[in-house]
Amino acid sequence: MGKRSRVRGDSSQESGANHFTGMCLGKSLGDLTSRGVAHDPFHGRQEEYDNGLPLDAPVVLILHGIGGCAYDSYVKRLVSGCADRGWRPVVFSYWRLDWMETRDMEAVVDHIVGRYPSALLFGVAFSAGAHVLATYLAHARKDTPMVPSFKMPL
Repeated sequence: MGKRSRVRGDSSQESGANHFTGMCLGKSLGDLTSRGVAHDPFHGRQEEYDNGLPLDAPVVLILHGIGGCAYDSYVKRLVSGCADRGWRPVVFSYWRLDWMETRDMEAVVDHIVGRYPSALLFGVAFSAGAHVLATYLAHARKDTPMVPSFKMPL
């Protein structure tokens, strides 16, 4: 077994054997705006928004490396960059250390898609987190709601 999977943020929800909490690092675009990290480019009816972003704002699922956490500088920079562009950053932290296990990723992806069904879902992963993401994608194949994209630094 490993650690329970968690997406930093709000209330707990159970899904079979998986247990995690969900939302954005920084809690909302408003939190980032008040700290001068991001601007709020969106205006409109409240029911069309969640945490300061439209419900169809692209979601960027971020996985840190094996020794990392949601508070590492490289994760915070990516979160700020996403929020500044009007994308919804979600940090998946505390994934289990079982290299072929995909239940945690499946639970997180299902939670995000359930909460934001009209949003595009992208994944960005670092180091061992990239292995977790790649294992999930290999297992899910065409059944994943994630947008296919891949880039490696040269």
